[in-house]
Amino acid sequence: MYNTNLTINYITIDGDDGDTNYRKQLLEFLHLDMYDDNVTIKIDKLYDLYKNEVEITRIMPHIKEFIEQRMPFEMEGKTRFLFLFSFDFFHAMYPIICCFIKKKSPIKQQIDTLIDIIISKFKIKS
Repeated sequence: MYNTNLTINYITIDGDDGDTNYRKQLLEFLHLDMYDDNVTIKIDKLYDLYKNEVEITRIMPHIKEFIEQRMPFEMEGKTRFLFLFSFDFFHAMYPIICCFIKKKSPIKQQIDTLIDIIISKFKIKS
């Protein structure tokens, strides 16, 4: 079960408090009390359910490029999907994944916003 009725606001909070709120909000979304292997297990289940959705297939090449700029090895799709729940991206991924859970289609603007955030994190190549 996942909590689709949250207000995700950690990104507006500076410093350690923002990080603490991110972890709390992620755990609330996942209906977990502590950060352990169950976090990955629950996000992996989401990947298995939604990996073939058109909107997810639009997002994945961008997160792949983001990761490849930082880590010089190939990662499987499930691992790349996990990055979408990291501090930098969860606030934008949350409304998208909630749409899928509620059996609705995310709006194009939500997808475009997440892609823009991912692209904004790319290292500038000289």
